[in-house]
Amino acid sequence: MEKPRLRVAVVVLVALVASVVGWSTPAEAVSPLQAPDLAVTIDCSSLQAGYYQSAHVTGSISGLAPSTQYTVSMRGGPDTRISGITLTSDGQGAAVLDTVTSAHFVVGSYYTFTLSAGQTAVFAKTVPGTSCTSGVAATGSLTADMSCPTRYLDEWGDEMDTSYRIHGTLSGFVPGEPYTFFNSYSPVQSPQPIVADANGVLAVDFTTDSGRSLSTLGDDVYTTSQTLPVASENFVKNDPCPAMRTSFPADRPTELDIDGNGNSDIAAIDMSGRLLYFKNDSASNAGHLPFTSSQTIGSGWGPQFGMRLETAGDLTGDFFSEIVVVRSDGTLVAYYNNMGSNPGHLPYASGTVIGSGWQSFTNVTLGDVNHDGLADIIAKKSDGTYWLYANHYPTNPGHLPFTSGVQIPVQDDGSSYGFAAADLNSDGYADLWFGGGEMDINRAPAGNATMFPDAFGFVTGRFRSLDGYVPRAGWAVGHFEYWTPTAGLVIANPNGDGTLLYVEDPTGTPWTADPKVIGSGWNTIRQIIS
Repeated sequence: MEKPRLRVAVVVLVALVASVVGWSTPAEAVSPLQAPDLAVTIDCSSLQAGYYQSAHVTGSISGLAPSTQYTVSMRGGPDTRISGITLTSDGQGAAVLDTVTSAHFVVGSYYTFTLSAGQTAVFAKTVPGTSCTSGVAATGSLTADMSCPTRYLDEWGDEMDTSYRIHGTLSGFVPGEPYTFFNSYSPVQSPQPIVADANGVLAVDFTTDSGRSLSTLGDDVYTTSQTLPVASENFVKNDPCPAMRTSFPADRPTELDIDGNGNSDIAAIDMSGRLLYFKNDSASNAGHLPFTSSQTIGSGWGPQFGMRLETAGDLTGDFFSEIVVVRSDGTLVAYYNNMGSNPGHLPYASGTVIGSGWQSFTNVTLGDVNHDGLADIIAKKSDGTYWLYANHYPTNPGHLPFTSGVQIPVQDDGSSYGFAAADLNSDGYADLWFGGGEMDINRAPAGNATMFPDAFGFVTGRFRSLDGYVPRAGWAVGHFEYWTPTAGLVIANPNGDGTLLYVEDPTGTPWTADPKVIGSGWNTIRQIIS
């Protein structure tokens, strides 16, 4: 009675060893499915209407169940879907695939084969199609004409644009084939494919307007029958436009400047309602930090005192910034800067009502949008519309700066953190910066009837938007460093950590766009005025 147990134990031991060292037991004698030479050989002579129309599909498959019928399907490329190919394995479980099929084939694409027995997929393999030369030997050149109304100056005073007319003639393409222009590093992309004529000539003429600057003077040329570009074309950049109505750099910033020294200051309201003045002394402070201390210049500010919105700018053209407040009852109040004559040289003594009916506005900002030295109001209503109130302080009765507004088109980024006006590129015209990290450059210097036609992202470095730095005490854009014409960004009490973050140049190089801490104790601040 003991011998059978010994025999069973030996069998179990043998099976265990076999599983460890990879031996096959008789029940596992069928080899796994293999198709080492599966191939899609594209017929390079079948190019027509943008695709290769034919391919030779071959391969041997082993490890199948003997004498069994299978179906083969194939998919890949933009729209290649082939089904209904049947195979029957021989007595040894092998089959040969050898068929010519018609579909849209693309050089560089991959094709997946699926082998099924009935409704069950038993094998799949992906292989690349073979290569065919594009037949393109491009010659010629293209010109990129600036679109005059959308030009602007970059941070270094160079003329840029977001819209270009690309035109010219190129030769050496395959007759009848479609070609497109695209470059991931620039906004230039042909809206429709351009078909080469009977002589292989491309007549190129299209306008691109993606709201981004043309950073790369060239494009790659693609065709639908190849995944990789078949040519690269450089553009000759051309400026056929009249001179822009601006000078670079501007003499003074358009943002808050309380003492009139040409550097952007900060005004802030703390939790108790005090108005604080952070003087910009970046020229003399240690490490050239713009703000190291504050001065109390008022009390009774903030929502607990009926103030709903605050903004700052030069209303009178004397280089000293005023503060404008929208009160909870809808009145518009100006606090004129009389630092030179007020007791103790306090800039703001009392407010003057300069308007009413502002209840429907959710965001207001002051900035000189027309380069006349006077800060205008750009305001957003609760219905999403934007309004411009041009400043006519010198000529309006009673020197009221604002008497009426006009609705203006503004493309914003939908940020919940609002927007602020600042001369981002130092051309003397206030631009718009949105909390989502996009900016809308003022195109008035280029003669554009629409000041703010397109908001576009141009932020580098780790800072991308305020979404990762929730500004519990607000944010402001301004010229905070005396030595550079570029505008920077300050973020107060981000995520409640009590710091003041500074982004030196959000639109510049990655190392200037990385936030750095320049202050602490800002968790006592309710709101920066910008």
